[in-house]
Amino acid sequence: MKYNATTWPFTESPWTVTLTCNLLKVEWTEINDALCIISTLVGFISAYILPLVISTSVPIYTTLIVVQVMSATTKRSSIYYTGLLVAVVMMYIVFGVFTYFLPKGLSYTTNGEAYFFVYYHSQISCQIYRFSQAFSSTLFSNIVLGSAIDRTLTVYKPVLYANLPNKYARIFLAVIFIVTFTMALPFFILAGLIEIGDKIHCWFESKSEYLLFFRAFCSHLAPIQLILATLINLAFFRRILRSTKQDSSNKPANDADRTKIKGSLFLVINSSTFLIFGLPGSIFDTIKNAHMLGLINVNVDLYQNLFDLIWSIFLCRSTFDLLVGFFYFKPEKDMFASVFRKFTESIRSVIKCLFKRGVHTVAPN
Repeated sequence: MKYNATTWPFTESPWTVTLTCNLLKVEWTEINDALCIISTLVGFISAYILPLVISTSVPIYTTLIVVQVMSATTKRSSIYYTGLLVAVVMMYIVFGVFTYFLPKGLSYTTNGEAYFFVYYHSQISCQIYRFSQAFSSTLFSNIVLGSAIDRTLTVYKPVLYANLPNKYARIFLAVIFIVTFTMALPFFILAGLIEIGDKIHCWFESKSEYLLFFRAFCSHLAPIQLILATLINLAFFRRILRSTKQDSSNKPANDADRTKIKGSLFLVINSSTFLIFGLPGSIFDTIKNAHMLGLINVNVDLYQNLFDLIWSIFLCRSTFDLLVGFFYFKPEKDMFASVFRKFTESIRSVIKCLFKRGVHTVAPN
């Protein structure tokens, strides 16, 4: 069936930007002006910036994941970093592609002529979509927190934790996956296509208010995990700085000491910038949920658009993380070095094979 702006039966519309900005022609208000600007920004980022970020980052991250999984000498820190990359790739697919590019980006570039809302396709697609959102974003935050705990234990309790075999890191990462799956499962069970007013939306059943607030604080941008991770990383940085100062009183600081300081500082800054997005995103989501539960009365479209803007920028910033991490985070630098080494070895072996084949096929004079 061919829909238009008046016959569209769902809450999220391909004509959001057009309809929102048209309100300014009827009546100019600060709210309508803000809605038009923010929805246009979300549409522009979803249409033109996110596809570039995703098409660049996903192949790089996937290559790093494959190389690390196949590597026999993976370090403990790289195990957590690999898990984090898996979560980031999942977030790019679920949020970048199915939440922003296909429904918002395509409709923005085509003025509503082309769009794809996977979560409106069927009941099961809605359930899988909401579960995938919760699982990928919660997994990301849980790994950030889990790896921060592991790192800090190695410097505060080195006798117990510093020399543990890598298999314990893999077990801990597997536990994080299982816990995250359990945390995300209610989103699959309670999600569905429900009526909100005269429209249909992929949302959650009534009497699921606890799930909505859990979603705002412990899932999606998960500020609870990110606050804890930032505090733990600060403790880790403080300990590294103190031990380096003590060592430097006996001998000058060497490259290894500087690398430790740069790496720990990167972790603090990184988790803090995650929190910069997570906290306001959680506040906007909480206000929106409180309105939907009838607790307060606000312009819900404004807070939904602000939430979408936070998420779209958050997804774009990972390219910056990739670049900065290469210079300041040793596990990432080691992973890139491993990929480059394997790539050059493959090229060398191919050239050698072609050279040998060429020699054998040349007929003698």
